[in-house]
Amino acid sequence: MIVSDEFGKEIVPSVQNLRQVMSIYVYSMNKEINEQWASRFVKVKAVVVQLDELISRITTDHNIQQTMKRPLSTN
Repeated sequence: MIVSDEFGKEIVPSVQNLRQVMSIYVYSMNKEINEQWASRFVKVKAVVVQLDELISRITTDHNIQQTMKRPLSTN
């Protein structure tokens, strides 16, 4: 889930415990202020100000999730 800073403050507490939500990313204009409230929620993976950084972080986290889902070879 991607949320803006203001919307994130309102919605993250409500969706934090939903199983359907695995990760939350906050797209913000003020990283420092939003990291303060976002740090209280384990599903918030990042607070970012640049779109490229957001895309990179989501891609990296997705690749990690895919790797973790693959069964281990027992050869």
